[in-house]
Amino acid sequence: MRILIFLTFIYYTALGQSAVDEPQDQKLEAKELKTEQSFTEGMKLYLIEDYDKAYAEFRKGIQAYGENASVLFMLSKTEMALNRIPAALISAKKAADLDKENFYYLQHLGNLQFKQNQYKEAASTIKKALKIKPNFAEGYLNLVDIYLIEGKETDAITTLTEMEETMGASEQITQAKQTILLKQNKVDAALKEGKKMVKNDPQYILQQSTILISNSRYIEAVQMLKNAIDENPNFMEAYGLLTETYAKQNNKQGTKDVLKSILAQNALPYSLKANALGSYFSSLKNNTQAEDITDALSFCDQIIAKHPDEARTYVYKADILVKSNQLLAARDAYLSAIKYDKGIFEAWLAVVELDVKLAKYDDMSKHTEKALEYYPNQSYFWYHLGFAQMQTKAYDDALISLEEAQALNTNNKELKQHINASMAEIYHQNGKIEKSSELFEQVLAENPNNEQALNNYSYLLATGKKNLEKALLLSEKLVKLYPNQAENYDTFAWVLYQKAEYGKAKEAIDLALSKDKNGNESIFEHKGDILYKLGQTENAVYAWEKALELNKSNRKLEKKIKDRTIIE
Repeated sequence: MRILIFLTFIYYTALGQSAVDEPQDQKLEAKELKTEQSFTEGMKLYLIEDYDKAYAEFRKGIQAYGENASVLFMLSKTEMALNRIPAALISAKKAADLDKENFYYLQHLGNLQFKQNQYKEAASTIKKALKIKPNFAEGYLNLVDIYLIEGKETDAITTLTEMEETMGASEQITQAKQTILLKQNKVDAALKEGKKMVKNDPQYILQQSTILISNSRYIEAVQMLKNAIDENPNFMEAYGLLTETYAKQNNKQGTKDVLKSILAQNALPYSLKANALGSYFSSLKNNTQAEDITDALSFCDQIIAKHPDEARTYVYKADILVKSNQLLAARDAYLSAIKYDKGIFEAWLAVVELDVKLAKYDDMSKHTEKALEYYPNQSYFWYHLGFAQMQTKAYDDALISLEEAQALNTNNKELKQHINASMAEIYHQNGKIEKSSELFEQVLAENPNNEQALNNYSYLLATGKKNLEKALLLSEKLVKLYPNQAENYDTFAWVLYQKAEYGKAKEAIDLALSKDKNGNESIFEHKGDILYKLGQTENAVYAWEKALELNKSNRKLEKKIKDRTIIE
């Protein structure tokens, strides 16, 4: 209703101005009354958004009672609502011509001219409106837009200066000036403009610093931000921008120093600490020194002490522990992250991968089962559950898990090959030799260099003493393609052992131990078997004892050691 009153006021103002000094006879009063009634009816229709009828009413009023500035103004607004922009422009021009001192008519006309890309005419109209209402902020800004469109950047700056002189300094004006000056590559001039704002608003130092950073003037930006922090130790945004500045320079010491400063302020939020920690970690990259690892872990522990429920810090800690080869501690840190945020998919992946590296297969079963509660359609987790169940000899369960993994896997060819190779192992263990061989052959047909298939197929062929020549070809290819894996040389040695080539088998098993000085149960047992065949019984027993230390439940090894022989 306030809109109707306001627009009616405009109507009466225009009507009053046109009626000054006119004789107030009866005929004129009747005409004015009818004009008023027509205008009021049109306004009612306009306000309920029945624009077609409103348009008809305003047109009827003009045709019956002549052109009137306020009626033409509302006709223009109605035409605009009906998207009849050229007609709206004509009506607006007529209204402004009839009442040259009405600010609202000029404002409306200027907006229409601008929308119709009539920039010269719009600028002229806006200037007229500004003479009537010098505090017309939108008018100044529209003029600036026009000048920028026309490439008249100097005129735009002049207009903003006039606006500042009339209305006082403001962030909006200063930022607009700075944007234009920066476009002209006048960095110092832009910074000078910003100084005016800094005096009244210390937060504007962020804008000043951003300009310096964008122009690679990092030393000045750093000093400016440090000064701001000295004045206000809890200036959160300044810390954040200072961290970003150091990160852009890959300045490890800088990120470290600002992180220390942030951690010294208890009032600062966790998000700022975590972001600064992330920047510090990024600066380490692959050149991590022992001192860096110590510092990084200390920073993580400091944040965890203050914010023990924030998962992100545990992930950072786990990442640095992996870099320092502290795999068990890294896995525990990832598990802590998951404890506080079950949705960190990458942390679940990391836990499973570390379970593989640590050969913690019982743990892997538990972790993958838990991961599948949250990600039941992830074939990766189903595959690793099956893999863990295989290692613990739960073959029936493993086969179910692997079949589920295969059903969910849609486009990962490499994973498909791993699944098939694992299923082939299970079929072999269950005595389904033909089905096992068929799957191994399928994997190698798709990828002749698949490490898992080359290793396990050749090993199983050798163990079954079937097609030893093929087993030899596969294992020779295996160690040639993947020479850094101890398990591959163990397999190669076992194939040679089954072929009764004991001297070559010893060379291969020694290579396996050179790749993994700690060895594993299989490598030490195979070494003992090979040494026994070479007549080195004492050395064989020593190797078997080393194997038994790694798996005290191996009854077969116990018998070998007790009898000091191999029972074929």
